[in-house]
Amino acid sequence: MRHRRQARRGLAVIGLLCASCLALPPAGESVTPAPEPGAAVERRPTTRHDLARSYIRFDEAFMRHPPGPDRIADVNRAFDRATLRFFSGDLRSVVHAVDELTAELLADAGQKADDTAGVPAAAEASGSPTTTATTTGEAALRAMVAGRVHAERGDGDDADGLRIPWGIFQARLGLLEDDPAGSDSARFLIDRGVLVADLSDECRALSAGTNPYRRLPGERWRPIILDRASVPCWVYAPAGVSDDVPRPLVIALHGAGGDEAMFMRAYGAGQIRRLADEHGFVVASPLTYPLMGNAACFDALVDQLSADYAIDPGRIHILGHSMGGAAAGMLAAERAERLASAALLCGGVGFRRDRPPCPTLIVAGEIDPITPAAGLRAMHDRAVRAGLPVEYRPYDGYGHTLAVNAALPDTVRWLLGHRRGGHDVPARSESGDRSSP
Repeated sequence: MRHRRQARRGLAVIGLLCASCLALPPAGESVTPAPEPGAAVERRPTTRHDLARSYIRFDEAFMRHPPGPDRIADVNRAFDRATLRFFSGDLRSVVHAVDELTAELLADAGQKADDTAGVPAAAEASGSPTTTATTTGEAALRAMVAGRVHAERGDGDDADGLRIPWGIFQARLGLLEDDPAGSDSARFLIDRGVLVADLSDECRALSAGTNPYRRLPGERWRPIILDRASVPCWVYAPAGVSDDVPRPLVIALHGAGGDEAMFMRAYGAGQIRRLADEHGFVVASPLTYPLMGNAACFDALVDQLSADYAIDPGRIHILGHSMGGAAAGMLAAERAERLASAALLCGGVGFRRDRPPCPTLIVAGEIDPITPAAGLRAMHDRAVRAGLPVEYRPYDGYGHTLAVNAALPDTVRWLLGHRRGGHDVPARSESGDRSSP
């Protein structure tokens, strides 16, 4: 996709300006470091899939077997060192370092080093296996698509209101295309058999003149459809969204080097989905790069999700990590009239008195070597002196990425405590250090 190519071209600059997270490297990139003298050469390069699998496995172990207070800072420092290796392009070294950390966490918990309990199967395999049933289902699906009478996402008058749903369907159908490089997480994280079954249902609904994405619960990869492009996005809606009760919308933006799967699969083993179930909000995690300085893309995301779900316009919230924090900070000011609150996790941009943001929380990892807490605290202090609604929370013992794991539950509660035009629950500024959520 065009936006993924733009992400690759701009990553170096964005990384220097906004800092980043380990997560997933830009789509299509892989690096094979030079072997040590005398070492056997491994021909297959380390891919995005390898790194995603390693990271998800670590993240699951971290959440299931969290290190104690005496170990948390050491684990964070080790993970941040791996993050800095990621910036150098040495992906194999990153995978090795993260796998070692996973083994240490499991060993500390009395688990075997190769224990993969709780790790999503789609992330452990090299893509979902293609079974006879899946192949047969794909053939039937393609025949159904080829025989449909509805025009594909055309430029007509959209009399039936299905132009955007057809565009979503076509993009989802594209996930069945081969990805031999293992570079597109949307392909290797989705169960192919389930995708084929879902697409068949979606095609039938669309051919019958019905929007299959309206009030749809659960998790879906579905892009935001723009005039000349689309923005990849994961959406999760809790059970019960089939009703018309207005719900909050939380938009979650990943850091540089990551993609739209980050919040759904990592940052605490996808804990944002569990928080959505607990608090009853819809969460959307788009590819961040297109939203950098592009409020129109934000508007399209909100408008399209509001067409499919009963979104409360007074409870739209945004959060972002690292580069995503910078994007969220920009939108907090650019779209203050649409956002109830924003949270910047280990990242952000400066605020202007003449363009005040919506209520904003800055979260810092106290030992973050990539976006130092001192800089974020100074950004907060300047905003407060300017009379802007900005709060600050440091997390003691946490670094650049794992601070998200710790901070996300409290951050979500803080976000949801705000309604555009007023507070549902009085927000409380905290200046003391925090060692756990």
